[in-house]
Parts: sequence; C-alpha cells; structure tokens
Amino acid sequence: MHPADRIRGTTSSLLAGKRIVLAVSGSIAAVKAVELARELVRHGADVVPVMSRAATRILHPDALHFATGHAPVVELTGATEHVRDADADLLLVAPATGNTVAKLALGIDDTPPTTTLSPASGPYSTATTFTLSATDAGCGVNGTEVRIDAGAWTPYAGGFALAAGDHVVRYRSVDCLNNTEAERELAVNVGSPPPPPPPPPPPAPETNLKPLVAAVFAAILAIAGAWSARRRPWKKGTGGRAMLLAFAFTAIPFVLAEAGTGIISFFIGFLSIPPILGLGSLVDGAILTGGLAVATVRLRSASRTA
Repeated sequence: MHPADRIRGTTSSLLAGKRIVLAVSGSIAAVKAVELARELVRHGADVVPVMSRAATRILHPDALHFATGHAPVVELTGATEHVRDADADLLLVAPATGNTVAKLALGIDDTPPTTTLSPASGPYSTATTFTLSATDAGCGVNGTEVRIDAGAWTPYAGGFALAAGDHVVRYRSVDCLNNTEAERELAVNVGSPPPPPPPPPPPAPETNLKPLVAAVFAAILAIAGAWSARRRPWKKGTGGRAMLLAFAFTAIPFVLAEAGTGIISFFIGFLSIPPILGLGSLVDGAILTGGLAVATVRLRSASRTA
C-alpha cells in the first residue's frame, strides 16, 4: 500500500471518489504543492499531479509522487496523458502564475511539442527501425524533422534504419503556431546483425555391423563345414586328405563368400547393416542358409551310410 492510501479520507469523505488533476506551475509557491496534495487526499480525493518544466526546477517530481501516489506528468508521451486524465472531476492549478492565468484566459499556446525517439536504448543493429512520435497539448503538431550525424535536417516521413557504426540522431518538432521544440539528440552505436545460428551438427553415422555379422556367420559356416567334412570325407575316402577336400569343396565357398561380403562392406559400405532387414541381411541369410543346408545334407547322408 502506498503511503498516500494510508491517509486517504482520514479527515473527511468530502472528496471521496473525486479525481483531481493538480497542475503545478513554475512559482516559488510550488513548494506548498505537497502540503496541498496531502490535504486533498485526507479528504478522500484521488490526486493526479501535473508539473510544468519550470515547476520541476523548484520542486522535485518525487515529492509529489510521495504525496499523491501517482508519478507526476512532466511531459506528454505516447501514453496520451492529456486524454487519459481528461475526465477528471476538477483541474486545480496551484500555484497559478500570472503567465499561466493569462494563457488559460486568452488561449495562448507558446509551448512547443514533445518528440520521443523509439527505441530509446540499445542494443541496436542494422535491422533496428527507429521511429519518432510527437505530441502537443495545444494547437497540435505541424511537423517533425530528423538529422543524422552531420547531414541536413529532413522531414520525418517514417521509420528509418542506420548503417553499422556510431551515429548521432537529432530531432525536433514544431506546432501549428510555429512553436519549435529545442533540438534533441541521441547517440547510438549500431552493430551488425547477429550472425545466424550455426547449422546443427550432422547426425553421427550409424555403426556398420555387416563386417561383424559376416565374421560370425563365416565362423559358423567353417565349423559346420568342418564337422560335415569329418563325418563324410570327400567321395567316401578316408584320412585327412579326403576330409580336407570335402571341406574345401563344400564349406570354403560359403565361408569365402560370407567373408568377402564383410570385407567389401567394411571398405565401401555396401550391404551395410543396419538396416536390419536390408540387402546385407538378406545376402548373409542366404549364404548362411545355403552353407548350413549343404552341411546338413552331407551329415544326414553320412548317418544313413553308417
């Protein structure tokens, strides 16, 4: 809870529910504005402070912020404060200097527009679009000018971008009565746009299991072939020569075929596994099936002969 809310209505409820715009002009009597604002709050009012530039030189805006619970309006911005508070129940000008009274009575407008640059803070890049907006509480804005670095003043026509490097942006506006705003400026450092993110790393290549599968299958074929050659030597012969010939003619072709596919796959990736159900698996299965089938047939034949 703001301190102003703790005292609201403590004296009376005479101003309860009332919204009062307290306009403080540049008089030494502005030092009494805090006391006045607090008294209005004690009677239940919701006080919105507005300060002229001259008033802010006599009384700090923070003092009225504390007194009312509202940050004082010290200049018009894109929030259109003059429209936001237009439905207040009362406009109280206190203190009212002679200059202020004369302006109100005669409708004198000698206050220049207020221009704001957006974005007002960085970081900036060459992709940043700068825009200007001007407001005027009197006769209205007639035009806005902008000047980049040492260039000429040019009419502001819309958002603009700047090249990379250090720049000074100057700007000002004029109202319909030729009240010209004091030149404003903002020093900006424009960097290059951030580089695009690096592409994601390529997926790691899958391990080729074909050489391992071929080695295992070749070993199985060699064992099966050796067993069938021992049980049924070549042409029913006897001795090591007959077994060796049987192994050479019935098992070695399958072992060499399986080993060959593994070697080829290892060096050039052909017939690789995965995919599990790809061509490599099909070839391995066919060679293993053929070799085991030959070994099985020879073992059965040996059993019948025995």
